[in-house]
Amino acid sequence: MNDEIMNMIKEAAKETAGEMVLKLKKAGLLKDDEKSAFKKTEELLKTYSDLKVINPEPESATDTMLKKVDEALQALEGDEYCGLIQMIYVEGMTREECAEFYGVEPITITRNKKRLVEKMKNILFADDVIKELFL
Repeated sequence: MNDEIMNMIKEAAKETAGEMVLKLKKAGLLKDDEKSAFKKTEELLKTYSDLKVINPEPESATDTMLKKVDEALQALEGDEYCGLIQMIYVEGMTREECAEFYGVEPITITRNKKRLVEKMKNILFADDVIKELFL
């Protein structure tokens, strides 16, 4: 085979592989090494109280992110389980301890924690959420 045909075959294979990778990512079967918006939200919540204590410079990236977390927490006010975020991520309570506090089964705590973090993630990492949905 001549070089021109080989180059055409290589280019077609490369294009097909790229399309397949995109399809697998969209189907949730292939992930990047990048952390998901949900994981980023959980990590941010775990460090939130420590970051508040350091009193970051106004308008710094840390200050901006803390303000966004405060906004996200305010968006949860009025939710029956909004206290879970504080209990789990700040106080370090187990789901069993939270379940006892709320008078529910631990699975209810798990389900509601996930639901609340999902809401917060949409506020905190909207760009990442869009990327995860469509790329």
